[in-house]
Amino acid sequence: MVNRSYRKGYRFEKTVQKWFEEQGFFVIRQGKSRFPDLIAIPPAGAVAVYPRFIECKYNKMPRKDEIERMRELSERYKVVCGFAIKKKGKKGFEIKWAGE
Repeated sequence: MVNRSYRKGYRFEKTVQKWFEEQGFFVIRQGKSRFPDLIAIPPAGAVAVYPRFIECKYNKMPRKDEIERMRELSERYKVVCGFAIKKKGKKGFEIKWAGE
């Protein structure tokens, strides 16, 4: 049986995935706790030209090592990296891009 924390995280990842898909991105969800959780590829001709690597955090902030890893990925592969953060009891979520 899957634990409650995993289900909350999974549902949040699916919410973020749906939001990016509504913006026109092609989104790949990585299972089994891989890093990053989502890879969002912008449509051809979009203003956003680089793929996005998104790590989803439900009711917690990213750790320093996760932030550093995102910065390294951003520099190495020319992608935009960020964290989708959902705070317990609040509607919606916010995205903090690495480097902001």
